[in-house]
Amino acid sequence: MLVSGIALIFDFTNGFHDTANAIGLPSSSTHALFGGLIGAAVIGSGFGSVNFAGVVSKIVLPALLSPFIAGIVALLATYVAYQITRMASVHGSERGFRHAQTVSASLVSLAHGTNDAQKTMGIITLTLIVGGYQGANTGPQLWVIFACGLAITVGTYSGGWRIMRTVGKHITDIRSPQGFSAETSAVAIILGSPSPGS
Repeated sequence: MLVSGIALIFDFTNGFHDTANAIGLPSSSTHALFGGLIGAAVIGSGFGSVNFAGVVSKIVLPALLSPFIAGIVALLATYVAYQITRMASVHGSERGFRHAQTVSASLVSLAHGTNDAQKTMGIITLTLIVGGYQGANTGPQLWVIFACGLAITVGTYSGGWRIMRTVGKHITDIRSPQGFSAETSAVAIILGSPSPGS
């Protein structure tokens, strides 16, 4: 029960601070979570309990390559967006990108939820299996799915506007074509990447 509670608090804070993802400045706690799991497995069962080839291919390499891939995709998407609108000087183009950015930000939030909520579901399910409350090779129970989804949603809603205002205006002034391009690129990378558990 303690692990489940801590995992849901993690999901809440993850939703809170990852709100910045919705306007194109990604942050992630995924690798810290995997580091904790790997460390716990090594302490509990030794180095043989960890598939290090899988860690390298599904965690380390994507962590090293994804910023470069995302940067290239965002560069190309921004270039295309500005070429289509002739450097965003066409009358009404900024407003059009603002509307398009609403859709792209929603897709980033969806991609974020499908990616990050599953981490906590996995931790709670793993705990239930290890504790004997759930059979091996079974998926998350319905209450786990609901609780994790609710926790990340409430966290995102709680952190939302203030973080987006700070990141989107005070740290860097992101214009609508740039935001749309960054968000579209992020969605393509997140949804196009295989999850570490696959």
